[in-house]
Amino acid sequence: MEVGVKVGIISYPMLFQRSGGLQIQIKNTISALRKKGVDVSIFDPIVDVASDFDIFHLFSVANGNYKIAEYIDSINKPLVCSPLVPPYWDSVLGIKARFLEKIVFPICKYANHTEYYQMDYCLKKAKVLFALSENEKKSIVRGFCVNESKVITVPNGVSEIFFGANDLLFRERYGIAKPYVLQVSSVTPHKNPLATAKAARQLGLEFVLIGQVSPHDTGYLDKVLDIGNVHFIGPLDNENPLLSSAYAGAAVFCLPSFAEVSPLVTIEALASGTPVVMTTNNSMDSVSENKFVFEVNPESVDDMSVAMGRFIDSRVDSHQCADSVKHLKWNNVADLILQAYGKLLH
Repeated sequence: MEVGVKVGIISYPMLFQRSGGLQIQIKNTISALRKKGVDVSIFDPIVDVASDFDIFHLFSVANGNYKIAEYIDSINKPLVCSPLVPPYWDSVLGIKARFLEKIVFPICKYANHTEYYQMDYCLKKAKVLFALSENEKKSIVRGFCVNESKVITVPNGVSEIFFGANDLLFRERYGIAKPYVLQVSSVTPHKNPLATAKAARQLGLEFVLIGQVSPHDTGYLDKVLDIGNVHFIGPLDNENPLLSSAYAGAAVFCLPSFAEVSPLVTIEALASGTPVVMTTNNSMDSVSENKFVFEVNPESVDDMSVAMGRFIDSRVDSHQCADSVKHLKWNNVADLILQAYGKLLH
């Protein structure tokens, strides 16, 4: 890509008022691209001038971001998009959603669109789409009738800090000596940590839960804590050595969400040498054939317990586990992004 090209990263305004996988993905994308010499930053609409940028990279097609795509199109700037389309979008749902849009828009006196329209608008206006996996690519193509040639698979990356992490730091800081199951996620019913706690209890294991809980989900957290084998740590920054140490110390990592696109935490766990039990409702394929990953029905505590037990009984080789995702280091992912930027500019 040419020297002097300026890239603006953009998403919905309140994005960084909380912490999660998308926020980490954006920060690491910027960091990795800067190491490659790219002039890239988060676009600030209050102080930045849009015409000063050569490319805009939009993260997420939800949360009203179609208005961002609309403006970038109006000033004739190229738009790249990381859509984060959920795995349930397929041809049938797309047909139903388009039919619903034709009904809703006139009923609302041509003032309000459906979420499908908003997502579809972003996908159509972007010159290039970055799918996190081949499965997400299928959801984009089938659910939104997007030309397949427009979609490039660029997997989520993982930071170097997780490779070779030491488990002693976390154990000593929180006084956890016994084997434990780990889940790193927001504390919500959607992420389903209650099921993880129950599955861990069936195996006689401790459960460590790391993540943020919103005020309206404190009641749900209480239900999780009532299981009795739970250590709730709260949120830890992605670059905090305690987080990578927590991954490294876990007997198994579990993420039984009711739906996921391509959760970064699962790759972080693998990079730390810890096997993963995760929901079948995901769009990942970068680890779908990974022998250190087992997918389960998020509604079956018994299935989770059995899957966890298999990994614990087999005594997983942590070095082999980490090697299984070494190709997903951010340096490699940044090269894929740069190639797409370069082709777009030419």
